[in-house]
Amino acid sequence: RNDLRLDGITISFQPSSPGEYAFALGKCGDILEFFAKGDITCHLNQTRLKTALDEGRAIALLDGLDEVFDPKQRQDVVTAIHHFSNRFARVRAIVTSRPIGYKFQRLKDAGFQHFMLQDLDAEQIDTFVEKWHELTYKPGVEREQKRERLRKGIGRSGRIRELAENPLLLTMMAILNRNQELPRDRAELYNQASRVLLHRWDVERAIAFDDEIPTTIDYKDKQAMLERLALHMQASEVGLKGNLVGTDDLEGILTDYLKFQEVAQARDRAKRIIRQLRERNFILCFVGADRYGFVHRTFLEYFCATAFVEQFEKQRTLSEDELIGLFKQHWQDESWHEVLRLISGLVGESVAAKAIAYLMNRYWSPDEPEALILASECLSEVRNRTMIQSIGLNLFRKMQHLATYDLEEKQAESVLNTIAITWAARTDVPSWLQSCIFRRSNSSFSYPYVADNAVRTIAQNGLLGDVTRLWLQHLTGFTDFGNDYAYAVRRAAVQELARGGKDDPEVLDILKQRAREDDHYDVRYAAVQELARGGKDDPEVLEFLKQLEE
Repeated sequence: RNDLRLDGITISFQPSSPGEYAFALGKCGDILEFFAKGDITCHLNQTRLKTALDEGRAIALLDGLDEVFDPKQRQDVVTAIHHFSNRFARVRAIVTSRPIGYKFQRLKDAGFQHFMLQDLDAEQIDTFVEKWHELTYKPGVEREQKRERLRKGIGRSGRIRELAENPLLLTMMAILNRNQELPRDRAELYNQASRVLLHRWDVERAIAFDDEIPTTIDYKDKQAMLERLALHMQASEVGLKGNLVGTDDLEGILTDYLKFQEVAQARDRAKRIIRQLRERNFILCFVGADRYGFVHRTFLEYFCATAFVEQFEKQRTLSEDELIGLFKQHWQDESWHEVLRLISGLVGESVAAKAIAYLMNRYWSPDEPEALILASECLSEVRNRTMIQSIGLNLFRKMQHLATYDLEEKQAESVLNTIAITWAARTDVPSWLQSCIFRRSNSSFSYPYVADNAVRTIAQNGLLGDVTRLWLQHLTGFTDFGNDYAYAVRRAAVQELARGGKDDPEVLDILKQRAREDDHYDVRYAAVQELARGGKDDPEVLEFLKQLEE
């Protein structure tokens, strides 16, 4: 709940989202009128609110632009936001959206700045792990052992390390680590995390089950109901792009399942289970406007994947061709990629190999490497890759060849990171990545994004072990007059060196040197940024930056 203070009066109301406003477009002329008449918990006095907005005594928080699924409606909402920001120029407005389907140009034209919320970095993950164990265990051997086991579990797998960047999933990992080692594959990690939410979360918090819900409804039943829900959501008009379901549909899905299980008073008990999933298990959340969603999109994707695999392996209602058909139908849809990756890890190796081979055959040009990258990501999910070793080697060679082209920035980042994570066990990967840094071009083209992302990939995955820092220090002075992308290597080295040691006097000296002396603006700018970011509380650094500015 948010508090809005107007003329000394505090009005509490449920926050509204662009999605809710979209539903009210027919009866509200603009956002201001929506606060007075829209479908929110407490209507606000429009005159007093307008005065507060005119005087800049408010912050507009518009959460969930991506929840407006219809493109035309979304444009109408963006137009309304544009008008609102122009009309109340003194009000700070923050609009949030998931990246998928986000179009920034119109908001940029309205003067909005754009930021991507970052996941937890390595230092923040380590801080979380440290503090979690301080609060959970008394000082002693057990605390140290559990803490180190979690750190090792996160560090030994690139895919698990990626998941740890999400605060909710990192919390799940810490809970699981109390009694076992972390699973090394994501599908099993999701399985156990969902079990924590659906079953052990209740048990560990000492919450008794509702007497009105039959004791025969256990976490497996809840999982089956959530799988049906995920299938319903992916089959909707917006598909996996949305994480939203109406209350009537949700109650109907759970009621049908309970009727099939011959549970009496099915609809009433379905309502109670929804409340339990929301208030006690924290796997569903109410998002307003009579709609629910999974508390994190990860669970929608996981339950959707397990539902398809259940149909294929146990129910036998989905043939192998139909399962491979999911890859054929959806590989170009980014919102489906996580589901396809998880399916690859859940089915047998031979079926996964056919899906991967299909994706490899969809790769036609370095300008469109998405199919090859997705194939590699699917391969990384396969548990026993020795059974499909030949297809894995063929894919590795194709990915290496792809990196010889002048890729765009995001493409280069995806290609190199995918290679480092998927083939982390190959001893030749670190040396090959280093060759990408020093590769000379035989044409007029350069490879700045391949080169600098090779630096980042090696540093962020710790592929050179204890010598990584010395290697980065060396690269901060890299020059090669035969290539015009040496500056990109130095810039990446400066940024990665700062990431791992801002408080180190030797690192600070290198950053100062690059800020003063580097012959390329991008490198000087990067060094100044890192000094400002890491030394904002250091008088010596601030004095240096002041002198540099003068």
